[in-house]
Amino acid sequence: MTSIHLKQSTSFHWHGAILPSSSDGGPHQTVAAGQSRLINFKVNQPAATLWYHPHAVGSTAIQVYKGLAGFLLVDDQNSRRIKLPKTYGKDDFPVVVQDRNFDKNNQLNYRQAASSNGTLGDKLLVNGTQNPYIETTTKYIRLRLLNGSNARKYIFKLNDGRPLYQIGTDGGFLKKPVPEKQIILTPGERAEVVVNLGGYSQGSQVKLKSKESSVLTMRIKSNRGGEAKLPHRLTNIQSVNNFNRKVVQNITLSGMGHMVSINNKQFSMKRIDIKVKQNTAQIWKISNKDNMMGEIHPFHIHGVQFRLLSVNGNTPASNMQGRKDTIMTRPGNQYKIMIKFTQPGVFMYHCHNLEHEETGMMGQIQVVP
Repeated sequence: MTSIHLKQSTSFHWHGAILPSSSDGGPHQTVAAGQSRLINFKVNQPAATLWYHPHAVGSTAIQVYKGLAGFLLVDDQNSRRIKLPKTYGKDDFPVVVQDRNFDKNNQLNYRQAASSNGTLGDKLLVNGTQNPYIETTTKYIRLRLLNGSNARKYIFKLNDGRPLYQIGTDGGFLKKPVPEKQIILTPGERAEVVVNLGGYSQGSQVKLKSKESSVLTMRIKSNRGGEAKLPHRLTNIQSVNNFNRKVVQNITLSGMGHMVSINNKQFSMKRIDIKVKQNTAQIWKISNKDNMMGEIHPFHIHGVQFRLLSVNGNTPASNMQGRKDTIMTRPGNQYKIMIKFTQPGVFMYHCHNLEHEETGMMGQIQVVP
């Protein structure tokens, strides 16, 4: 049972979950102020780090900014079988990163910071805390990274340049761990990474950073516990790099501030923008129209996990070949994805810069049996 104690309507969108549109929590399933709603759905997808947040028209950005969001961790037989860090709070940590502004009374200050082109904060919060640290006792530490900011992009890396081993994307495990010097996440994106602390001395510290900001400090009490090595194979996810079909949907993202649009249209609840057939694989091309300001648009689709086939005609990087529900689109670039909706109903697609979404950078998909 979800109880609402706000002065405005809200909804609970289960970001990354594959579920009926009636439970998706988009703008069609709002809960009025002072009311409650019982939300019921069956989880039927691979293990993944998902999250939830509101999605009512006109109030998503401020409600997320003020804290109405959280993790939803999905487990399955494969994730229980493979030897990875999985003890919550010991070697497995959800890490939501958000930038925020505070007023003179140290209260969140959205109104003063708000911008139609994406609200940015001057304080970095991790799980709602400034300058967080963890004390570690195992060789490997698993971090489930979520960019929960309204608009800011993060470039995560270790302070000494050692690699992060990415094991998962938005919708679950990659085929195998992929060493990466840095991992870029735009709003809504997730990445599961493992940090190898085996080469550090007891009492030393390792910092996860984004640019010059410290995100999380790992204080090493011991590095002898946990798994002896990472598994070579994580899952049997099918390769789709050579999937060759005709593009059936062309989606163009463009603009900034109040002038954003998708295919030169702004959002209307009264309009269905795309109709697709249930359980039918399709190829979509997502284009970010180049402009003088060079706007990045994180593109998110409800009710589905898709696969990235190419970026400007080239095979995507290994750490981008897993299941995704949100991708960063850079200005002037084109992205082909393979997508198949298994649930009927109406779902949203939009820029996950939350202020862009509220300004009209959103559309509706109707999935028909």
